[in-house]
Amino acid sequence: MSKDKDKDKKEDGEQNAAPKASKLPMLLALVNILVTGAVGYLVFSSAGPQMEEQEAIDPSIPPTAVTLDPFVVNLNEPKSSRYLKATIEVEVHGEERVAKLEQKKRAIRADLLRYLSGLKVEDTSGEEKKLKIRDELVARVEKQTGADTLAGLYLTEFVIQ
Repeated sequence: MSKDKDKDKKEDGEQNAAPKASKLPMLLALVNILVTGAVGYLVFSSAGPQMEEQEAIDPSIPPTAVTLDPFVVNLNEPKSSRYLKATIEVEVHGEERVAKLEQKKRAIRADLLRYLSGLKVEDTSGEEKKLKIRDELVARVEKQTGADTLAGLYLTEFVIQ
């Protein structure tokens, strides 16, 4: 009889242990969902006010062009003294963005000078390479002024001598 009771206890213990083990994955999944939700909330809630601060863009109003002072830099050519002269125009929508661009002009200019002076003559020849340079200039200006600030960036003068 005591063997039967021990056997029943073992069977009951095995039955009780199985549901407890099955609750652990569910508990881990719940914790995972809560942590993921909390991280998502923190990420998106910190990005939210920045998006609200930007003024709405009215497509009927043309962008404002801001011309940066001309750039004259020595190219990264060790055996020759080649230089690049470039004039860049930046288009932005809204007076708030124009003001932000004007405020950051020195930092933008310093960053663009560092980039342009690192170029070699071979980096500047051809349409594809000029588009790559333009894309890099856009990225550097937006790094200083904030993402999606620019409506356009134009190389109005690009001379290598």
